[in-house]
Amino acid sequence: MDVVDPAAVDRWPRDTREFVESLVVRCRANPRNRPDTPSHELALERVDAMFEAEALFRGLFSDRYVSLFHATRLLPHGEASVLSDGLLTLSEEHRGARLDQVIQTYGRDLPTDRLERLRHAGPLTWNSDHRRGRLGVLCGVTPLQDAFAAAGDGMTVFLENWGGESFYWAAEESAELRSILRSLTTRSRPTIVEVAVEPAGLNRYTNLWQIFVGQLDGWEQAWHEFQTRTNVPRERVLAMIYESSGRWPSGIGPLRLRGEDSSP
Repeated sequence: MDVVDPAAVDRWPRDTREFVESLVVRCRANPRNRPDTPSHELALERVDAMFEAEALFRGLFSDRYVSLFHATRLLPHGEASVLSDGLLTLSEEHRGARLDQVIQTYGRDLPTDRLERLRHAGPLTWNSDHRRGRLGVLCGVTPLQDAFAAAGDGMTVFLENWGGESFYWAAEESAELRSILRSLTTRSRPTIVEVAVEPAGLNRYTNLWQIFVGQLDGWEQAWHEFQTRTNVPRERVLAMIYESSGRWPSGIGPLRLRGEDSSP
């Protein structure tokens, strides 16, 4: 499997590097690009040229993948599920199955009625906008170190709370839900899952070429969040990165668990 990590500049395929080098020249020549321009705002000479460059760039990846990093907290059985089933986009069915597994595993130790309340809590129950923005989506960032160095709490929040937004935002609804989520969080461990994704399946509100240009030429904030609406099969789960790993992003301080100062 040929996987390209934007941060691993020295290991890019030759055609990728040559194309990015040509884009670097064009970005430097554009007076709109100042030294402090964030990578995701780099401009070419015309707006349509930026779309053309992205199409050509993604075309280089017809038989390649890009590294994407998904930050989460996983219970032991959740880790096993990722390794056996891959990473799945959010669906009502998958969310319900995850909760069923939690109840089956921890129902003797935690109040089952409180666990059940999670089923009909959280942003998927709030309004159509929240549902539309989450269902069918899997989010990640690339490259790893730059994303965590720049995003701060915007990234570590996923490592500090079990369940993803569809679950842990339910802590805002009541003290009881906050308590049960805290209990599950303390039983889980922060994990960054590296997966290989097809660039053709990534959203297009951010251009991949801008991230690669930023990495090669030293522009600021050479990272971004991407979304895919396609499940990632287990064979494309590349690594499970833990705090003890040498790949754990530097600069992440002690993780603070939501509600850790609250009584259970």
